[in-house]
Amino acid sequence: MTIQSGFSQPVLDSQACFRQVLAALSEPGSVNTLGLHIGFEPLAASVCQIVLSLCDNHTQLFVDPSSLMESQSTLDNVIENIKFHTDTKISDKSRADFVITSASSPFVAEDYKSGTEMYPEDSATILLETNSFEGGTLLQLSGPGIEHTRQVRLGHIHSSLLDALIQPAYKYPLGQDFIFCCGEQIVAISRTTKVEISACM
Repeated sequence: MTIQSGFSQPVLDSQACFRQVLAALSEPGSVNTLGLHIGFEPLAASVCQIVLSLCDNHTQLFVDPSSLMESQSTLDNVIENIKFHTDTKISDKSRADFVITSASSPFVAEDYKSGTEMYPEDSATILLETNSFEGGTLLQLSGPGIEHTRQVRLGHIHSSLLDALIQPAYKYPLGQDFIFCCGEQIVAISRTTKVEISACM
């Protein structure tokens, strides 16, 4: 196992990353860049930065082993680095506050926390590694944080994930928030966002 370095300035870098994540969630479909850490390979740099910023000893994290990791030793090394730097708890998917998985893997919304009517914030944030923000189905977004509509491509994503974005399994305020990650870049789609396949292909 190899412990890699975290943020060079943990407090300042975490705050800067947190602001970028908030900006992404408040303006769904916008591309934001997180350039403060190279990441714990093979995870994308943006995934690692979000985890370093938002996870702590009060959060639970699920890392999908089937969709991201080349081997058990790779998974173990990534998890040990995350635990070392954040002290977060590694849990199963049903209890996780944060989920790391691949956008190209099958997605079942019911597998993850969606909040309750009393505590809608008790839901999972899904971090999805994708291959590009230039390819894939052209989507049209609307809702809070978008003046009229915004178009976005999310790379190669599984059909079940696309279905979940277009027809959410839960009615607001329940549901999950999605952050797509490619290299140092992120695009967020919050539970308040309406997603449609764009007519302008």
